[in-house]
Amino acid sequence: MSSLLWIAALALAAPVDALGPAAQTFYQEAARAESSGHLDEAARRYRMVIQLDPAFTQGRADLARVLRAQGRLDEALRAYRAAPFDAELCEGEASLLLQLGRRDEALPVIRRLAALTPESPVSLWLEARARAGEVGSAELLLSAVDHPARVADEGSDLAILSVLEGLAPGDPAAEALRIELLARWPELASREALVEPLERVRVEGLAARLLSSGAVPWTEEDRRRAVAAAALSGAEAVAAAEGVVARAPDSAASWALLAELQEREGALAAATFSWERAVALDPLDGAQRARLGDLLARAYGGRYDREARAQLEIAADLEPARPELWLRLGRLAQRLGDPEGASAAFLQYLALAPEGAQADEVRAEVRGLRRDRLPSPPTPALSALPDGDALHLAVAQVYLSEGRLDQAVEALAEVGAPSARSLNLEASIALQRGERGRAVALYRDSLARVPAQQRVWEVLLRLHRGGAVEALPVLEHVAAGGQGCAWVLLAEDAWSRGDEALTRERLALAGQASDPAWASRAAALEDALAARTRSRWRWGLGLGGGLGALLGLRSLWRWRGVSLEGLLTRAPRAWPEVAAVVAAIRHEVIRHNLSMLPALADALEQGEGEVVGWAAERLFGASGVIDRFDQSRRALEEVARVWGAPLNLSMRDPVFSLMIADFSALRSLEARIRRGDPSAAPALRTLGVRLSRDRAGELARLIRRAALLRVDGQQVQAAWERVIGEASLRHLAAPLLDLRDLTAGRGLVRVPPEELERMLVNLMRNALQASDVPVVGVSLEVEEDWVTGLESLVLAVCDHAQGTLSTGFLRSRFVSGGLGMTVDLVYRHRGSARVAPRAGWAKAVELRLPIAAEEEL
Repeated sequence: MSSLLWIAALALAAPVDALGPAAQTFYQEAARAESSGHLDEAARRYRMVIQLDPAFTQGRADLARVLRAQGRLDEALRAYRAAPFDAELCEGEASLLLQLGRRDEALPVIRRLAALTPESPVSLWLEARARAGEVGSAELLLSAVDHPARVADEGSDLAILSVLEGLAPGDPAAEALRIELLARWPELASREALVEPLERVRVEGLAARLLSSGAVPWTEEDRRRAVAAAALSGAEAVAAAEGVVARAPDSAASWALLAELQEREGALAAATFSWERAVALDPLDGAQRARLGDLLARAYGGRYDREARAQLEIAADLEPARPELWLRLGRLAQRLGDPEGASAAFLQYLALAPEGAQADEVRAEVRGLRRDRLPSPPTPALSALPDGDALHLAVAQVYLSEGRLDQAVEALAEVGAPSARSLNLEASIALQRGERGRAVALYRDSLARVPAQQRVWEVLLRLHRGGAVEALPVLEHVAAGGQGCAWVLLAEDAWSRGDEALTRERLALAGQASDPAWASRAAALEDALAARTRSRWRWGLGLGGGLGALLGLRSLWRWRGVSLEGLLTRAPRAWPEVAAVVAAIRHEVIRHNLSMLPALADALEQGEGEVVGWAAERLFGASGVIDRFDQSRRALEEVARVWGAPLNLSMRDPVFSLMIADFSALRSLEARIRRGDPSAAPALRTLGVRLSRDRAGELARLIRRAALLRVDGQQVQAAWERVIGEASLRHLAAPLLDLRDLTAGRGLVRVPPEELERMLVNLMRNALQASDVPVVGVSLEVEEDWVTGLESLVLAVCDHAQGTLSTGFLRSRFVSGGLGMTVDLVYRHRGSARVAPRAGWAKAVELRLPIAAEEEL
């Protein structure tokens, strides 16, 4: 064994207690001299200890420590190297070599230390310092942070700082590493030796961006042009803003103005570029970073959520007192699957806005983020498949639920003896095929076997109402057999047709129903009969008093009419016309014109007469903003008059009454604005915020309400013409549209027209692109659920494509492009989509949309 290995072996067995009496005395004297600051004396005593016991490596480590404290670094290095296989001395040697800047010499020592102490993260800290600035140093540092035996000591701080110093000043990696370290090791946030240099790195990075931005302020001429551009609308406004950018390309304000107008016009990619340019020119503007982050999160379907989060984090760093920034950060963190980050951001929001509009909702989300799930219940083992008729019936029911009627019939043919359940399934198939008489006969047979079938009674009642008169004798036959529940159903049927005498007669035959639910329905019907009787008495008694009250109603004349909500309640089909007018008010009157009010206020205060005169004419002149608002009001009132529900927007409508008051206030400022009176500026700013933000938002919520749309061949034909006009399909020779089974007057659904057209266009385009035969078939059918009675509009687009499109793929998350958008739209309107066989075609893509309830028609 070599001498070095011998020293290393003895070191493991040489604790202080193992020293001889003289060596122990010298060691104690050395420790006292070191603690009292007499480092020369301490070094001499430690040397005496080593001379007496060369295997005592602790003494060598103590000697090296004292020598380092005296600045005698070469002597300290020799002391460390005296026992190269002692872990403490290896660590000291590596640390000292790094202190001297001799990183190449330190690396072999660090690797030896890692072999001696594989369970310790110290070698990771030292190697991270030695390789600072190299690729992989940050990963080593994070491995040390994640090590189970990590310790927060001076060496770990030095390692972190060394790695960060090796990164280029202002490098985003330093900021990312800081965030990563503090997230993994929160206690580092309290260590000034670490946080202060990291903060310095962050500040210097922003400063470097600021120095390199070269931003310049606007001139007065630039400002005047910007005000004029903001007052324009559409492509004209964007072109004017581009002119401002051309005059002042190094101004962050120029690019921000252009971004605002591009975003307003829907040019989101161009707006993103402009916001990025504005941020590059003025990196310390938190508001601009927030706008860029919001746009990245909103406009790109989640692809740039991480970049959006980075921009919002910097914005929150620059403006930490803005609660809405923390709220947006929390929402983004949730989308990115980071519950800890979301919780931290939400808590910051609650600290800044404990009584905010969304505070209660955020508190609930924080509680949810912190809530642990209970252990999942054990999954029950699958039982064996049933044998015989039970299996055949289950198979038939599955086929029936998927609309595969022929397969369902084949499964039912395997059933042995008929039962109530098999008869009901067969009757349901007959109904879906339009064979009502056969369905009634099958239901009658089923009820003869099992009379107490509530769903069968209700289906028969609906058949009776829908024109199947043979269903009525079946119901009366079952009821006469002592089924009181059937008499309750028949009484409800008579009541729905306004026959009070027959309703009373059938309720008397129902007697006392044993089922509490049916007893409750019978009692409700009796209450309705009694209420109608009382109403007649009250009407007679109140007639005389009503005549006298007419005189008093004259004073309430101004309150006549209904609100916009009342109009839509009375006449839901007025939605398209109402939505068109309301959208015009929001887009053309408010968004495109009244957003200039703050700029007009600035122009008034700065005495810019030309701009003020132009804006006054735009507001108050012929066909100006106020005139167009009045025209829109009259258009709404005309729509209401056509539908027989006179409007009273100024007194009865909660949205328009406030908007009308705002426009009246704006009209009262006309004289002062035209003469350039700056005292009108504060009122203009207030009205600008109120109209552009509050009123426009209320109108948007009104427009977003689902519109009722009657679906017929006209919509289908319009979508077809749009498809065959597309450039990518013009090569097709004489494409044909086959319209069939259009159910007239039954297709009223809650889907905006443009979304229905988008669904049709996507399906037709897909059919033409996938098939060699340029023929597409479309059918509209109404389908009724035999149990619930709910109706759905079935829109089927058929083609001759021989591909492998299936229902499973159509509903999966892998579908993209036009089909994916169509499925998403159908699901958004509570519908469904599937691929089904269709006679004469290769397949059909069927969309099911719920038809509006009867009370909405």
